[in-house]
Amino acid sequence: MKFQPTAEELGHAITHLDDERDDQNISLSKGSGSKWRSEHLEALRVAYLDNLALERLFPSQFIPSDHHQAYSELVRAIRAPSEDDLKGSVDLLDPYSDNRFFGLFSLISEAIATRPAHIPGTQGAMRNPSPESDLSSSSAEDKDEEASRQMFFGLFNPITASLKHKPMEYNSINYRIRPNVTSTDMKLQRGENTVTVRNDGGLYLIRSGQYTGSNRYGTVPLVSFEAKRRHAGNIRRPGGENEKYSATVLAQEVAELLAQAINHNEQLGKTNDQESFVISIHGAVLRLSAARFDAAYLSHVKSGLVPAEETAWVRRSSPFNLRERDGREGALKLCIGLLEYLRSGEAEVGLLQQIFKK
Repeated sequence: MKFQPTAEELGHAITHLDDERDDQNISLSKGSGSKWRSEHLEALRVAYLDNLALERLFPSQFIPSDHHQAYSELVRAIRAPSEDDLKGSVDLLDPYSDNRFFGLFSLISEAIATRPAHIPGTQGAMRNPSPESDLSSSSAEDKDEEASRQMFFGLFNPITASLKHKPMEYNSINYRIRPNVTSTDMKLQRGENTVTVRNDGGLYLIRSGQYTGSNRYGTVPLVSFEAKRRHAGNIRRPGGENEKYSATVLAQEVAELLAQAINHNEQLGKTNDQESFVISIHGAVLRLSAARFDAAYLSHVKSGLVPAEETAWVRRSSPFNLRERDGREGALKLCIGLLEYLRSGEAEVGLLQQIFKK
């Protein structure tokens, strides 16, 4: 959707604009978008807004009401365990084994656990005494983000199943939107320089193979997933605390947002206005980032020169802590609303524009 910041939002924006420069020449050096830093934000003239309500990221009419079929069906299920259940022993999750979000609950529990499970009397336990001991020497508080990555599937799979959307038909082929947590590499190219941008999966269009009937996933995500370590951007963060602003983390998300937009236009064979989305899970805290790039801006990015009058607004939602019942309910509204928007035909996302001929 088109975005215009309010006066209040302008007052809270974090800007990476250097209007004293003669130009904003972008150095898209060979390598990875994960290495982008604040200088890339400056070259791309990025302005950042944080802690926004969902209706500032996609149109409010798609945020589900209490009477929405899938939301009303799922909200009690996703709120079922308490935070103590998730932080406690594995046995505390047994009563939820029939819950359609049981896989998600198990992954949240794994992601927020800070200690390995050693048996008393073993060498592992001697090296890693109880949490109450001053001798506690290690924890997995900055563990690999695999549990966070798998949460995307545990969250979205029950939702897409419950929505019961009819497939989207194009050229007699039926397409659906489904989550996939396999990483995809996207390319940003300017001249001979190519940057590889890798996500942690995303929401993709799928169709059945013409002869085999097996699912065929698209190659360009409609929405990218990004799983982050607790101390992403080298900023120390205690468990349960929301991440602080990091230009490094923002730059990496901007790389994904831009790569999606440019790759969708390449699929269309032309340069259209595009909007992009990244859903991140930082430990067990979920957020949605969104950006809308007009065609002129995307052309400037590919040419390597962004004029001083251009600004790329990147918007980010308030955090939804999946440990907490209210956080999980908010994440449910976000996911359903975003899926409804993508399917509406109003989203400026290249492959969907082709299906809906926008």
